[in-house]
Amino acid sequence: MRASKNFELSSLAALRLAAVMVGAAMTNQFLLEESPWLPLALLVVAAVIAWARRSSNSILVDILRR
Repeated sequence: MRASKNFELSSLAALRLAAVMVGAAMTNQFLLEESPWLPLALLVVAAVIAWARRSSNSILVDILRR
């Protein structure tokens, strides 16, 4: 039971990490005047994980609607 809950939460964590990486890329580009490639690469990785586990997002929505 516990392992399945962690799997369900991993998609939500990947979505949140993707949102943080958008902010990190913008901060690198505009405030630090550094290359945004590393945050963008991590954004892609997080987006792939969120996409691969998108079915668990619907499970989370069903749990929250109860």
